[in-house]
Order: sequence, then structure tokens, then C-alpha cells
Amino acid sequence: MASNDKTIGSCIENVSTVKLESERITENVLRLTETVEKYQKAKCVEDELRVYSEQKTNIPVYVERKKHVEEKLKDFEEREQRKKKNGPSCVRNIPAYGRN
Repeated sequence: MASNDKTIGSCIENVSTVKLESERITENVLRLTETVEKYQKAKCVEDELRVYSEQKTNIPVYVERKKHVEEKLKDFEEREQRKKKNGPSCVRNIPAYGRN
């Protein structure tokens, strides 16, 4: 009978050890699951923000284009002002006939 008690006691001890180990593993799995979820969320945010990062590299191009457009607009406005001041260029270039 003592031998059976030892075997039963050993089994109970093993069950307790396995139960504690399984609880520890379960806690680790839950912690890792949370970490994976946080990583996936961070990855999504990174993907969403990548667009802005790519746009940042294009800023010098946009600045140069804006500068070019502003220069063209300024030239256009100056020509329009000269036209208003001097009249249309086609009238200035017509020779005056009959004047001597």
C-alpha cells in the first residue's frame, strides 16, 4: 500500500508541476500575443505614415515647381501691365500710312 501511496503522491506532484508549468506557458503565450498585436498595429501605423515620408522627399521638387510657376505668373502680370499701359502690341506695330 505504501508503494501505491508513493506512486499516487508522485503523480499528484507531477500533475501540480505540469499545471504550474502550463500556467506559466499560458501567461507567456498571452504576453507574446499582446506583443504581436502591438507590433501589427505599429506596422499598420508605419504603413500609413510611409506616404508622408515619401512626400517629404518630393518637397524640393514641389518647391522648385512652385517657384517656376510664380516666376511665370509674375512675367505674365508684367506683360499684362505693359499691355494696359502701352496698348495692344499689334496696334503699335501697324505703320502709320499717309503721314509724312
